[in-house]
Order: sequence, then C-alpha cells, then structure tokens
Amino acid sequence: MFQGERAALEALSPLAAALGMGPEDLRDYEPLPGAQAYSAYMAWLAAYTSEAEIAAAYLVNFPAWGQNCGRVGSALKSRYGLDDEQFAFFDLFATPLDGFEGRALAVISDGLERASRSAWSGARRGYCKVLSCCTGTPSMQLWISPKAGP
Repeated sequence: MFQGERAALEALSPLAAALGMGPEDLRDYEPLPGAQAYSAYMAWLAAYTSEAEIAAAYLVNFPAWGQNCGRVGSALKSRYGLDDEQFAFFDLFATPLDGFEGRALAVISDGLERASRSAWSGARRGYCKVLSCCTGTPSMQLWISPKAGP
C-alpha cells in the first residue's frame, strides 16, 4: 500500500502541471471534506476488524477504484492530450496489482479458518459495500475535486 501511495504522490506533480497547477497550488489545495471518507473508513477497518475483513474489502474495492481511474484518466488523456508521464497517476491505479487477488484470498481463507462463519455477519459483509461507496465519489474527490468554498 505504502509504495503505491508514494508512487501516486510522485505521479501527481506531472499531472497537476499538465492541468495548469503549480507547486504552490498543490501546497495550498484543500480537498473537500468528503474526500477523507475513504481514508477514515480504512483507519476504522484497521482498528476494529480482522485482516480477512480488510482483505475482503480491498478485494471488492481495488477493481472498482481501478475502473474509475481508467475512465477518468482516459477522458483527461483524450481531452487534454496528456503524455505517458502526465497520465501515469491514473495508469498506476487503473492497472491491477499483480498477484493481489491470490494474496487477498489467502488472507481471507486463513481468517475464515481461524474464526467461525458467524464472525462474518451481514453487518461485516457490509464493510465491502461501504468501501465501494467510498470509491465512487469521496476517494476520487481526494485527487481531482475542485477546492470547495465561497
């Protein structure tokens, strides 16, 4: 996760520059409050759920997030003529992680072996749904929404 976030941060400057934002604009940018929903929910999952539940949430979330990045990136690339370096931010997330599904399924399987199926109640299955809802709007807002305010 950390390496992906670092790569995203590094890819953000060329994208911002292509869209007319300089270093000062990035420094002064304040995302909409809703953009924090994804990271807040992930922190909650990390504090209150098991590794298996987190893996299941990511297993549902990553493909949806990747599709969103692919669509937004393609639109920006065709509309603004972004080159590969400028497009790298979206390409990074639109590309599935090698071996992630197998590793996530192994974590989930291990979790199910250690816990009874009752631990995976309807409420806990909802974690995946909530995280997917965060992918559609707030997490995308974190990266691309205009600054809110008067």
